[in-house]
Amino acid sequence: MANVLPEQLKKNNQKEYLFRFIIITEVLLSSVFVFSTILVLPSYRVSLAEEKNKNTQITQIREYNVTRREDFREEAINKTRASLDVLSRRPRGVVTSDIVENILRVVDDTGGIVFNGVFYEDTQKNGSIRKIIISGVSDTRAKLLLFTKNLENTEKFNDVILPVSNLTEGKDLTFSVVANIK
Repeated sequence: MANVLPEQLKKNNQKEYLFRFIIITEVLLSSVFVFSTILVLPSYRVSLAEEKNKNTQITQIREYNVTRREDFREEAINKTRASLDVLSRRPRGVVTSDIVENILRVVDDTGGIVFNGVFYEDTQKNGSIRKIIISGVSDTRAKLLLFTKNLENTEKFNDVILPVSNLTEGKDLTFSVVANIK
């Protein structure tokens, strides 16, 4: 079939076709945009709520950590004060620094001994029996026995007791030596 429309009318029809196509495309794209926005909104709200929840948890954890650190510092300060109070009390003229220096000298002379702690014990209220308990690790039995012998030979200690159970292993012996202070 032949198109007998005048040229001007043909051009107008093409322009109207193009105009309708653009309008339909814009309506379709805008409806897709609106529909996708409607679908995304619940997820966006959930993510905002989760973010708020996580931020709240972070602030609570930070506050807890600050409080915990302060409690830990207070506890450490109290323990240190208690230790200083014990050290400041010098029963019957015992100078704790002399005792510790003696022990360190014996450890250096013996070699192979690493001590973990030194504990002072006053078993009677009048202070007649004073003990010091030295705990640590020795490389070998021989070094541990030499250490106890060297402690007995010092002028600060008498009656050094090494339990037999400390000699059960061959190497890396953990020990606790009890020595009476003169």
